[in-house]
Amino acid sequence: MEEEENSQLLNQTNDIQTHAVKRKRHDSDNPTYTQAIEGRDKDEWERAIEIELKQLDDEGVIHLNETIDKPPKSATVLGSMYVLKKKRDVINGSVVKFKARLVALGNRQPPNTYVDIKSGTAKASSFKLLLAIQASTQAKAITIDVKGA
Repeated sequence: MEEEENSQLLNQTNDIQTHAVKRKRHDSDNPTYTQAIEGRDKDEWERAIEIELKQLDDEGVIHLNETIDKPPKSATVLGSMYVLKKKRDVINGSVVKFKARLVALGNRQPPNTYVDIKSGTAKASSFKLLLAIQASTQAKAITIDVKGA
């Protein structure tokens, strides 16, 4: 009897997980590139993608409108994809921004080819230390939003 209940619970859990995956795939706030470009918000998504590409070009991460020769045989060439998201107002739920990010498909990178790659992120403990110092010295804390961080 207990085994049968566990089996039913497992099936329900699997159904919920499957539903969650399917729902996320078709979530209009997080569309795929194809869904976005073929959807009713096509113009807004194209603007968001254009802004992202210009920002990456300005920062020297990519070079738009530049002919590039074949990469050297020793180079590891990774694909990329867009991560698209509608940012909504917390109060009324209206869309306030269409956001696009071009991300590398690092999961396809061969092992031992990424030893020199750095990603500057702070550890949570470092951030907590700074907040503790701020609180103990009663210093004023401000927040900023860094575009393209």
